[in-house]
Amino acid sequence: MRPSKDILDKISYDFAYATGLGSVVVDINGKEISPWYNFTPFCQHVRKTAEFYPYCQQCDRSGGLESSKIKQVNCYRCHAGLVDFSIPIVINDSMVGFLACGQARVADDSPVPSILRENNDVRKKSRLADLYHEVPVMNLMKVQAAAQLLNVIVENYLCKQYNVRIIKSKETDDDSEIYVGTPDIHRAKIEKIVNYINKNFSDNLSLEQMATMANLSQFYFSRLFKRLLGVGFNSYLNNKRMEEARYLLERTEWSIEKIARNVGFCDSPYFARSFKKSFGLSPKVFRQTTANQIEPKPCYIPQISV
Repeated sequence: MRPSKDILDKISYDFAYATGLGSVVVDINGKEISPWYNFTPFCQHVRKTAEFYPYCQQCDRSGGLESSKIKQVNCYRCHAGLVDFSIPIVINDSMVGFLACGQARVADDSPVPSILRENNDVRKKSRLADLYHEVPVMNLMKVQAAAQLLNVIVENYLCKQYNVRIIKSKETDDDSEIYVGTPDIHRAKIEKIVNYINKNFSDNLSLEQMATMANLSQFYFSRLFKRLLGVGFNSYLNNKRMEEARYLLERTEWSIEKIARNVGFCDSPYFARSFKKSFGLSPKVFRQTTANQIEPKPCYIPQISV
């Protein structure tokens, strides 16, 4: 995050004092990497309290991840009941942190979801209760408009600074963005993940787990994986398991149940259905045809494209 830290600090600072909202830049784990700009006395005291500070970090992180998931900036109530929003910072298609803003007190009946379960202990402490009621009350629409404005500022700066371009295919739906150009660092990340899958395909691997390992958002990891290999993560993992199952059926006398377990399936009937879908034959029939040298249809394992 080093190349953009100074400008993001400036955006955070200017935005905070222009809107009257609090603002801070945090890393992917919610840890502050910039000063607290225009923080309310209430939030300063809460973040300085060891009991409550981890909740503040979790709110900043969870809010940013939720915005990334739904692909739009999202206002939410923090654990202490104030309204915040957290904007993902994506550089070269990697999520590197969040710009967390807000600390606005709005009407309790305003339709704002809580990002965590509200911690009533915060406002039960007499000093914090007094400071909470000193937080200025703001109109929810004003906070939402500020969130949208800041999102546009951050997106436009990063697009200009890092030349990120997004293309939408006219033949597909609006959810089909692909990023032009694949930085070598991201190609290397996918190669590392592919090697990991090849060695650990029998484990309970998930898209979320692999994206985290690659330090990429699930959305971008999924698109990049498919772009480089021609198939999605789940298809690649299944094809790898099927090829190993084929090898074991040909070269061993293991039971089908044992082979299923060894390639990552805990459900033998499901394994048999998957195998038949891949090769056109059930595992039992495949083993019989192998003895008679009848060749089943191949199961394609793709390689990363150049």
